[in-house]
Amino acid sequence: MEKFVYNRPVNEGVTLVLKIDAELNRCLTKAATLAQRSKTKEATVRLSDHLANFEGIAFVGNRTSTK
Repeated sequence: MEKFVYNRPVNEGVTLVLKIDAELNRCLTKAATLAQRSKTKEATVRLSDHLANFEGIAFVGNRTSTK
């Protein structure tokens, strides 16, 4: 499997709309604040990192590493 590497600015590409629950929103907001990023940038960085490091996910906590 080819490794995914994020290398484009957030304002390029496609827009993705998703619904998250209140707890996930709270965690994302906290992480974005700590990193001094917008929630959109924080979500993009985290999704990019996950896709670069994990080949698959069956459910939360059960991941297949690419390394």
